[in-house]
Amino acid sequence: MAKVSDLPNEILYKILSHFPTHGRDMYNICLTSRFLYAAAIPIYTRRCSFRRKPKRGSPACFVAGVLRRQISACIRELCLENWQVRRFPLGGWSYLTDENTRQCLCRAAEEFQFPSEITGEWKLALDDALEDAVFALLLLLADGLEKLVLSLPFTGSNQTPWLFRLLRVAQEIPLSVQPRGLQNLHDVRLESSSRQMFFDLDLVLPLFRLPALRTFRASQCIGSRATCSWEWPQGISPVESITFKNSRLDAGSINVLFGACGGIKKFRLHWSREWRDKKTDWIYGDFDHSVLEAALRSQAASLESFEFIDESYGTSDHYRRNCLPLMTDVSPLLCLIELPCLKSVKLPPAWL
Repeated sequence: MAKVSDLPNEILYKILSHFPTHGRDMYNICLTSRFLYAAAIPIYTRRCSFRRKPKRGSPACFVAGVLRRQISACIRELCLENWQVRRFPLGGWSYLTDENTRQCLCRAAEEFQFPSEITGEWKLALDDALEDAVFALLLLLADGLEKLVLSLPFTGSNQTPWLFRLLRVAQEIPLSVQPRGLQNLHDVRLESSSRQMFFDLDLVLPLFRLPALRTFRASQCIGSRATCSWEWPQGISPVESITFKNSRLDAGSINVLFGACGGIKKFRLHWSREWRDKKTDWIYGDFDHSVLEAALRSQAASLESFEFIDESYGTSDHYRRNCLPLMTDVSPLLCLIELPCLKSVKLPPAWL
């Protein structure tokens, strides 16, 4: 009887390659809670036993695979749906607490040469049921990772997830920390772990400085200049396509994004005008269209597609009664006709 950690690379790779992917290429490994429940049961000699359950997932294969360099180098796509970053992996799972895994993770942490105060905090996290510190390290060890889908904790978490804490450190001290595992990441999709809660844009802004990132998509994101702590040089981010769905961004956060990006080709903002708070009361907000004028003009040399959708438009009596009167002057958007590269525009009917 053997556990996942005991399997040779060839067998483990075949198991990983068996799971459905978005494409036919077996190197595009997509692990989701719908597809993955592998090797949580024993695997017997000459026979690989595994099963799939629709709503139960296990990261055992991913953990075992990433810890082996030959396999982790093959992982190109990772999809973790319905798993909160701060809850993955779950503490107390035996295959994550064995001494070999712990030593491997500690060696990897030291390999990235984090400052002593960060390293000490990291080791404390490893001793405390591992939490999401291990998850962050596993992502950094996936050398060839190109596409990442994550479910993020909602606003109000007591602690920033380790993945973003480490990215901040790496960008503040670029010569001492090189998180090589995310250097090839070119496509990121983030969403809140709760449909009724939003996560803060400031939490994920470090991703915009990854050298290969070209596409960024987020759902249920809020952005406020008051909470934005980043002051970047102009045009430092290589991101070309930005999409926000069911999100709320103020003028400050939009200006930070557009100022940091060197050449945005596609910008989509699906504005959330109304939602329910914890007391089930309706909250309304209006979008100041004038903030877009300067932002769009700053990307005039590259912007090819612009889309603004009011996701609440015409959907409820609350909207028609309370939000329609809030429509502000949309004349600033006339600057769209002056953008030389613009090929596609999509706006709410009420703006036309």
